Amino acid sequence: MTSTPSAGGDDPDRLADVLGDDVAAELREWADTSLRKRARLSEPPWVRRGHTGAVLVVVEFVPDSTDVDFRLPEQRLITKVYPHGDLAGETGRHHQAFEIDPEFAERHLVRQEYSRYRMANGRHLAFQEIAFDLSEAYPLSAIAPEHQPTVAAHIADLVLVTWNRTATSCCTHTSPARQYLLDELRGALDGTHETRAWADRVGLLDPSARWIAIDGDDSPLPLPNPVAMAVDPSLLGGIDLTYLVGLSHGDLHTDNILARVSQHGALHVDDTRLIDLATFEPRASLSRDIATLVLSLLSEVVRTPLRPGEDTKLIDLVLTPENETITPQVAPAVVAAVRGVYSAFRHIVPAYQHSWRPQYLLSVVAQALIHTSYTNAGPDGRWWYLRLAAHAANRFLADRAGHQRPDPTATGRIARPGPALVELAPAVDGIPRARSRDTGEVPVIGSPAAAREDFRAARPDAGHPSEQVLGERVTDLTDRLIEAVERAVAAASADEMARLSHRPLRIVTRLSELLGSVAVPVLEPRDSLGWRMELRNQYHLTRSGLDRLNRLLPRTRADARMRAVHADQLIEAAHAIRGQVVVLLDLLDQSPAGG
Repeated sequence: MTSTPSAGGDDPDRLADVLGDDVAAELREWADTSLRKRARLSEPPWVRRGHTGAVLVVVEFVPDSTDVDFRLPEQRLITKVYPHGDLAGETGRHHQAFEIDPEFAERHLVRQEYSRYRMANGRHLAFQEIAFDLSEAYPLSAIAPEHQPTVAAHIADLVLVTWNRTATSCCTHTSPARQYLLDELRGALDGTHETRAWADRVGLLDPSARWIAIDGDDSPLPLPNPVAMAVDPSLLGGIDLTYLVGLSHGDLHTDNILARVSQHGALHVDDTRLIDLATFEPRASLSRDIATLVLSLLSEVVRTPLRPGEDTKLIDLVLTPENETITPQVAPAVVAAVRGVYSAFRHIVPAYQHSWRPQYLLSVVAQALIHTSYTNAGPDGRWWYLRLAAHAANRFLADRAGHQRPDPTATGRIARPGPALVELAPAVDGIPRARSRDTGEVPVIGSPAAAREDFRAARPDAGHPSEQVLGERVTDLTDRLIEAVERAVAAASADEMARLSHRPLRIVTRLSELLGSVAVPVLEPRDSLGWRMELRNQYHLTRSGLDRLNRLLPRTRADARMRAVHADQLIEAAHAIRGQVVVLLDLLDQSPAGG
């Protein structure tokens, strides 16, 4: 697969901005020694970050012009960088998926290129290629809203029916309902997993709260505690579940679905591809992928506050998508996509359709609980997913004859976590000093409202941001960051350096707040495809820059011998993030019309 060289992609620091210095350096070395090519970030950049910490980025591998065999082909590959403690079996699962159904795999999956490469730090790299030009490959989350229902319904039918054309006619399994729920959770309530930690913070692990009343929810009766359904044998005791099993992607969210859209905006739905088979299973619940995709489609909708009543309508939509009287007034394309995804089960063998609803509801319980661990869902989204989990659990029990009624003595009130910042000490050098405690959300400096005020201050009332004013505000923060880093690394002792390093950490958090206040807008069909993708890619690139700052700061604090080197990297990263934020906000103001 070839692409046109671009001057911007040759800058090695751009790859480091996305992957980090160590990973970028080792990737370039591997490309040089194994492929005799140079590795560079694609132009325009294409970056996705998974919920597990994995990074997917399109990398161009370009022949070195000084090589005697300059005829080597140029390649553009989706390169996956696994998190620490990565899923070491993914390559085996990928090959297994190809071996089980080669015809389906060739048409609808991506081909694994080369062998997985183990880096010096123990992490792994993997490389995937698809059959069409990556410049026409767009995640489902980024394509035009009018195309999303078509692609979502198509992929649901592919995964549930086409991929399982034999499994859906013969393969069912029966197990205790509680065991089914545990299998769908896949360890999310074990040990220190964030799902369990968040559930503990909001009170769902309280053994006396088998039934719960959720603050802000309009349910007239207590709801079953969805966590207790998994950890307490009594709530689902005696209930067996017969369910459909077969091939499962395992993580079917919108960024793992690549649609092909031409440069003129034409959709080629038959070329849709699935990527990232890290959690593929040959024998899993068939409703797992459907529930995952449904909840993923709604993630951008529920991460921000909804109008009164719309939150409840969306819960009802997930639980009964075929009920046409449910008419949410938000994101009509997403609502249509949810219904299209769910309706795929109508295409399986009719004799097995009666098994669908109970397993789907428990899969929703599991996936909704897992989604409470996703920080990118935001406080509003995490709380909505908790409510969804409880209502799906209640609907599952209500559909069972003779199900338990709430025990008034075992009902707990679940209160939404308050803001992370609980106290501000007097400002030092213009930067507020924070004292915070764990209240269930990511610690921040200042409040979202304050960050929005910062943003508004840089945007004149006329509706068009002043580049000069905006640039000055961002420059001021990054200049203060540079100054704070220089002070820290010049400290006379390790203790003094540790004390002074708190200030740059606070400024980085302030920059994160500023970026967090700039939500990517709902993209309308009238917005051009090129602008939509440029905006989304710039958002990911800017977030990558902030992630890099957060990785570098702890190293600067921890190793006094290397602090000068790290200071140079921090200064470079601060300058880079300044430019990235300015470009992002400038793009937000452009919003061109026309396809």
